[in-house]
Amino acid sequence: MADDNASFMITHLLTGLGHAMPADQQANLVPYQEQAAVAGSDPTVEWHRAFLCARWAKDTVDTPEHGHLRGEATKALEVVKEIEKTIGGELTDLIQLKTMTVSVSPKFEVELTWVYEAVHVAANVADEAGWDAVPWAALVSDMLSTSA
Repeated sequence: MADDNASFMITHLLTGLGHAMPADQQANLVPYQEQAAVAGSDPTVEWHRAFLCARWAKDTVDTPEHGHLRGEATKALEVVKEIEKTIGGELTDLIQLKTMTVSVSPKFEVELTWVYEAVHVAANVADEAGWDAVPWAALVSDMLSTSA
């Protein structure tokens, strides 16, 4: 990405959501796109943002009303399980991960799968219940508030 001030992960999430959303909903993305353009691209912060997507997808498909979508979040389920196993079973909050010095892989392929799984989960929930039922804005807000 040419602009070091833009968040790679948030930009990709918003692009994916924009492709999945109906045209009349896409204007809701604009304020977030503007914020993502200046959110920064620190590799450690970007990893945390990608992990937020994985956690969001896992939490969404873990609910009774969306449990049948578990197949849409296989990577997210695996990564959250593996990180919780590595860090410890008591890990329940991303804030606890702030002390880790992990960062995105050199080409972002791994972490982008977490982002796009969140997009697929969001699109499938929207297909069933409408975009108003998808808490995508909370995910984006959490990603924007994640910093070094």
